[in-house]
Amino acid sequence: MSEKKKDKAEKGGGKSKLIIIVLVAIIVAFLVGALFYFFVLSKKAATTKVQESNTATQQESVEENTYSFDEIVTNLADTDSAKYVKITVAIGFDAKNSKLKEEIEAKEENIKTPIMRDIIVNVLRSKKAADFTPSGIEEMKKEIKSGINPHLKNGQINSVYFSNLVIQQ
Repeated sequence: MSEKKKDKAEKGGGKSKLIIIVLVAIIVAFLVGALFYFFVLSKKAATTKVQESNTATQQESVEENTYSFDEIVTNLADTDSAKYVKITVAIGFDAKNSKLKEEIEAKEENIKTPIMRDIIVNVLRSKKAADFTPSGIEEMKKEIKSGINPHLKNGQINSVYFSNLVIQQ
């Protein structure tokens, strides 16, 4: 009789072990699925959102004309040693505003270009080499934009672009 009880106990213990193994397998499968979703599918969704925002940005930038100034070389405000900046600056304005385009690009009465270059040079000369950080550059662009806009009669510039930025000692 005692042997029968042992056999039943072993069989009953086998069922509970099987249930525990199945539950552990389900939990592991759930965790693997959750991790897969978190790392793979969420990145795809984020990539899609970034691509959509890039498309919107490209569509907005298509509606903008730019005017590029000749390369500017000027000294910086550093007092410890002579430092220079060499930069090409362009301004962006509404492509639909043909009067502003004519005003900025006027060849015969080219009065605006020297005024705008002077504003750009003065902003750059007031800066130190340490000011050329991403946030500092954005601040410089805002200063240039706010300096140029009051001199324009037929509209305003929307953005300022820097290219070929080199700082030399």
